[in-house]
Amino acid sequence: MRYHRLCGVVFVASVVLHSSALLADGPATISGTITSAEDGSPIAGATVVVSANRVTFWTTISGADGSYTVEVDTPVTLPSVYLEAGSPDHRPWRFGAVEQPECYFGCAGDGSFSLSPGDSLIDRNMSLSSGGGHFSGTVLAAGTGAPLENIQVRPFSRTANVVAQFSELFFGVTAADGTYQTPLALPPGEYHALTQSNATPLYSTRAFGNLPCQYDSCLIRNSDPVTIADATLSSNVNFNLTPAAALSGTVLPDDIVRDVWVYDAAGQQVMISRIVPGQSSWQFDQLTGGSYYLQIGPPTGLAPYVRQLHNGRVCPFAGCERANGPALSVAAGGSTDNIDIVLTRGGQLEGRLVDGATGGTPSVDDPGGTGALGLYNIFQADGTVVGGGAMWFRDGQVELVRSSAIPPGDYFVRTYASFNGDGIGSVRPGLGLNTTIPGFADGAFPAVACAGVACDLSQAQAVTFTAGEVSNIEIELSPGSDITGSVVDDATDQGLQQAIVELIDANNRRLAVTWTDADGNFSFGAFPAGTYYLRTAMSSSLGEGMGPIQLAYFDRVHGAPDPCSELLCNPTSGEAITLDGTNPAGPFKLRVSAGPVIRGRIFDQSSGTLITRGRVEVRDDQDRLVGIYKISIDEAAAYQTTALPPGTYSVIPIVSPAFVPLPTPAASPDSNPATTRSRATGGFLVTLGTESVEADLAVVDRALDAVFFDRFRSSTQGL
Repeated sequence: MRYHRLCGVVFVASVVLHSSALLADGPATISGTITSAEDGSPIAGATVVVSANRVTFWTTISGADGSYTVEVDTPVTLPSVYLEAGSPDHRPWRFGAVEQPECYFGCAGDGSFSLSPGDSLIDRNMSLSSGGGHFSGTVLAAGTGAPLENIQVRPFSRTANVVAQFSELFFGVTAADGTYQTPLALPPGEYHALTQSNATPLYSTRAFGNLPCQYDSCLIRNSDPVTIADATLSSNVNFNLTPAAALSGTVLPDDIVRDVWVYDAAGQQVMISRIVPGQSSWQFDQLTGGSYYLQIGPPTGLAPYVRQLHNGRVCPFAGCERANGPALSVAAGGSTDNIDIVLTRGGQLEGRLVDGATGGTPSVDDPGGTGALGLYNIFQADGTVVGGGAMWFRDGQVELVRSSAIPPGDYFVRTYASFNGDGIGSVRPGLGLNTTIPGFADGAFPAVACAGVACDLSQAQAVTFTAGEVSNIEIELSPGSDITGSVVDDATDQGLQQAIVELIDANNRRLAVTWTDADGNFSFGAFPAGTYYLRTAMSSSLGEGMGPIQLAYFDRVHGAPDPCSELLCNPTSGEAITLDGTNPAGPFKLRVSAGPVIRGRIFDQSSGTLITRGRVEVRDDQDRLVGIYKISIDEAAAYQTTALPPGTYSVIPIVSPAFVPLPTPAASPDSNPATTRSRATGGFLVTLGTESVEADLAVVDRALDAVFFDRFRSSTQGL
């Protein structure tokens, strides 16, 4: 089975059409009449669809008198089905929907009803409004201009919050001359269009406006919109496609379920292929070509085999960096075959958390009844996280759920997860993650109280992981002191929502992190006795696995007289917070002020593709690290610094080992006057005054742009 993803928003799957009894005797029937909303006349040739989900459909066509009957063959009751209709000259419509859906047919929304075997639903009449529109164009092979036959062109609705694909009954399909037109009328509005190749040879996917996509992994909101008006045909929605690239190989052993994930050169997931027991081969096609990373292994926790990358580097848990080490390379139209992987056995862990004083289950606050306490970390002595698992409160115990397998060896275990900045006392407003163990500090095995990621490993005990075995442990928890406070705008005295606050030590090291609620208030949970500092991080994230929160404010250390910027802040310029490990501390108020930032995006210079995953490193004119700022996870895919004082900064794009920065800025000097090349640091020099600066950056995929990069490198040697 193969799963496809689009932009992390839309899931696309092939459609299953049912037109006769295939599943069971006694089908349900739905009947009615399709008429014109304007004059009540019957509409012949309308397509009528009953959908149980996005992949299971039953269809028919209305007769000359507008009547229709749909037979639905199902052996069980379908709890949620939709009845919809459309035609080439009428807008589609959903029966019984108070609010019409964003897309047709089978999209979630109003108008669902249950349907059981043998049901007979009559008089399900629908009136369709005339109008709606179509789009058309030509699909050609890039370079040769040859027409491409049997290429699907798929419409997606474009609204403020949703990008949703219409069913394949709305897809245009190219003829022998490469032309196509969408067959059923679309409601007036703006759309995106995306190709899909079904012919041999395969061609890569493109969104309208020449936006390349890795199969269905695509920032489709950044493609050009197609505008549909009533009773109109929007023409010249044209595409030029390049031959698709392919990757293939095998994974052993073949007696377990294995997943193969493919990631693009930036580490963005493209698609997944599941290999069932008894099979060993896999293949990904319709890729654009360039650099890729593969992750191979069993689904989380299901088998004692270590997940790894194609290059042999281990990747045993969700927080590992996939874009790591040498990448795979494949040219457009080419294939890289015989990528054969043999998985190795590792050790796993499970256990529970207990109150160190009583040996019983600690008191758990579970207002939502979910029982989900977050994640625990398995890590090396140097702090490198190598694995982990979930923590659940169920059946009266706090469980350490069995981890994925990790390579044999000795590791430490703690209850604080750096991947999402989550501890046993963390409350995350707006995320629904409100299950906590209040009053207890995080712990490391066997009974070490931790301040977030900071655990005294001299008092901890390493756990031995043996291949094929499951270690069982018990972590004893100790009380701690809660920390509360607020973040407010210094100019308005209003609380700031989702402002990130860090608990740090005197060296500016992040120990734990949280963010503010709608009123600007924050709560950290509990920490052992000690001396700590508080600082905001106004353009940061809760953890390695979380997207950034980007607020254009200077940072502030609690008690410091002046604002500061991220790692340039001096914790000791503020007031230390001394905890006794029992009593709560706070509330503390952190006042922040707005200021100028550097923001921008990272592009692949040769293809113009927007890089959707990565970060930038920012240094000041004294080469001091200011901070590392992630690309946002929305369609903007932009980085943004915390507010910075006027000066010159070096901004260095960091995407993956598959990319290198270009020797020139991404934008021309006229369009980006503040950006110049820094030969010393490998970054781009940005001059910042009292206003924010846009600074787009350029990188090159070593595989995709090898010829381009070699030419550029030779022309810039000695500069």
